[in-house]
Amino acid sequence: MTGDSPGDALGRLRELLNPRPRTPLEERCELCGVPIPPEHRHLVNLETRSLLCVCRPCGLLFVSGGAAGGKYRTVPERHLFARDLVKVLLHAHNERKFTKLCLVASPEFLGVLRRVLTPQLEALVSREINKDYTQLGAAELRERIRTLH
Repeated sequence: MTGDSPGDALGRLRELLNPRPRTPLEERCELCGVPIPPEHRHLVNLETRSLLCVCRPCGLLFVSGGAAGGKYRTVPERHLFARDLVKVLLHAHNERKFTKLCLVASPEFLGVLRRVLTPQLEALVSREINKDYTQLGAAELRERIRTLH
């Protein structure tokens, strides 16, 4: 602290002990730069296979394959859900919450889910049931699955 006055050193010490609250980082659309909410759309760059966070208007531009020469496509929500579901299942399996896995979903979602399952989870799949039971309550769903075994 050579050359610092005692007041300067104390001021820096106060800043270290009482840091100002930081403002959260604001996520922005990677195409146009506008702020975007935590729940936002995603595009996939088909050349690099990378994801971009985008605002709703930019996401809508790429729903059809012709925009930007087909370089970008909007990522359907079901793909993001499948990826998040795999993370939850991996975490639960690592905590030894299950040893077998029965996948119950619509045929379309089963296809999406198969593409993102890790080899570790694939090895645990004992059965796949291609039925859409999303409208059922938890108790009715358990009973339907029990009757399928």
